[in-house]
Amino acid sequence: METSSFPSTILFGTHNNYTSIHNSRNNRIKLSSQPCKIRAISEVAATTTADPAQVELTWEIVVGALAGVTPFVVAGIEFSQRIVSFFLAPLKLLKTLVKLEQIGKATVESAVC
Repeated sequence: METSSFPSTILFGTHNNYTSIHNSRNNRIKLSSQPCKIRAISEVAATTTADPAQVELTWEIVVGALAGVTPFVVAGIEFSQRIVSFFLAPLKLLKTLVKLEQIGKATVESAVC
């Protein structure tokens, strides 16, 4: 095993640690400066290098994938219908007005005769 040139604990400068002091009169925020410690990872676990080709496709994975994709497919269909109806609404309104105008002319002609 290789020896690492990094220390096992890395110390950074100070960081702002906000802690609340609850007083009966008011709430105050106290700012303290403490060194930030981060532990270094020296070894990589063997499970992270697992071969994805060896994963078996089970029914749970298939059902989970379908359950995850289905809401997005349904939402895509619903929103596409709304978008199409939004753009076609003026045409439907125009056709309705033309029909009403034709009905109005027919009733006026029948009333005159």
